[in-house]
Amino acid sequence: MKKLPLLAVLSLTALGTVPAFPAQADTEAASENQAAIYRLYNKNTGEHFYTSNAYELINLQKAGWTSEGIGWYAPLTGEPVYRIYNPNAAGGDHYYTTSKFEAEHNVSLGWKWDNDGKPAFYSGGEVTNYVAYNPNAASGAHNYTSSLYEQNSLLNSGWIYGEKAWQAVEAGTNKIDLNQIMNKDLTTIQGLWKNSDGSTLEVVGNQFVLDGKDINEGLVKNIWDNMKKGEHSLTFVLTGEVSGAAMVILPAGVVSGTYNDSSKDRIFIGQSDTNSSYFYRVGD
Repeated sequence: MKKLPLLAVLSLTALGTVPAFPAQADTEAASENQAAIYRLYNKNTGEHFYTSNAYELINLQKAGWTSEGIGWYAPLTGEPVYRIYNPNAAGGDHYYTTSKFEAEHNVSLGWKWDNDGKPAFYSGGEVTNYVAYNPNAASGAHNYTSSLYEQNSLLNSGWIYGEKAWQAVEAGTNKIDLNQIMNKDLTTIQGLWKNSDGSTLEVVGNQFVLDGKDINEGLVKNIWDNMKKGEHSLTFVLTGEVSGAAMVILPAGVVSGTYNDSSKDRIFIGQSDTNSSYFYRVGD
């Protein structure tokens, strides 16, 4: 028997009700006095990229970069951090520094100013951001992180130059932020998700792409018009072709249903509690 695509399966039976999901604790949106520094990864070059610009975040994902959530939270003002680009490195390479003199010196050697020479973000706060250097890499030679565990792991695997790079207001996190999602900011759930059947859900920008198809395609109403926030979960009521089905964002720690791992972030899509209804972030 031929297996129907998930979108088609959801349209077969209209239950008319959306599964109820309990929850545990609301996440909090980032303060207006700080900026989320998004972290992306290019699997083809091994480079990480860091930006506070949501436009860059979305466009890099469309170009094939993978979102790794929020690297850290930076102040809106403070010591500038500059970003420069080496077009001569295999795959290209970015470097970040609080030293304008260092940035200008590298530019004189053939590097290019990124972000028109303006600060990419700022340094300040009580949290230390670390830098490590991979002498064997042409692209992605420097890694920046607020995680001491990640920093030590890199140093133990052959990276060198383990130093403090700059300061941050708050450490990075992949914790799902329901309030941000309600405002169409999907930063904390960006990337690729899979279910037990191998179906994929890709979150790019403010789109949910299920097995290569935008969930909004073919629906009577935009999913953002059918959003219901529970105490600790967020439900999108799917209408039209998938009447009666729902997409539910479930942060780790929220216990719901039987056929899922509540220790991980999940996105539920469907009409009933089954193994294949739950999508998990790839890499978790």
